Amino acid sequence: MQENAPPRPAGQTARLREEAHCLACGWPVIVAFCNDGMARTAPYSGWDNWIYCSNKTCRHHPGEGIFHNMPDWIKTAPGY
Repeated sequence: MQENAPPRPAGQTARLREEAHCLACGWPVIVAFCNDGMARTAPYSGWDNWIYCSNKTCRHHPGEGIFHNMPDWIKTAPGY
């Protein structure tokens, strides 16, 4: 997140990761914290975080759960 960006509202648990892009289409990815309703809904319930492509027409838009490692379909900027 940018240093000069305004603070996120407390209820906002998803964010666009501009330094991480989908290898299939080049669009940025979104990371969502699996809490509240997501934590009680499959397939999200078994994960801490869910990551998906922001391009609705991309094959990676459904996303996948992550704990620590980035999926192999994501390209990240150096140092991320």
